[in-house]
Amino acid sequence: MSGERHGPTRRQSKSRKRKLSSPVTLPSRVAGTYEITRASRVYAAPSESSQPIGDIEPAVKVSVVNRRDGWLEIHSKHGRPPGFIRTEVAARAAAQN
Repeated sequence: MSGERHGPTRRQSKSRKRKLSSPVTLPSRVAGTYEITRASRVYAAPSESSQPIGDIEPAVKVSVVNRRDGWLEIHSKHGRPPGFIRTEVAARAAAQN
């Protein structure tokens, strides 16, 4: 038993630390179809000081791919550039059967 090591080696401990500190990707519960609830501008970036790239009217359905800092990132199914709207101007669309 002399010279026998018990427990993780120094190399094993480092690899465990790396596994614990690696970023974790969680599924987005935000992504999906939303309906615009009130007229709004669409911006090029998630800031009202960024360039407005269009307007969007109530009842329009949009594809949301991400949310950050009070903004929803939307992608067009019709070839328009992606944009950002405030979270308070849209609600998740009811699921259709």
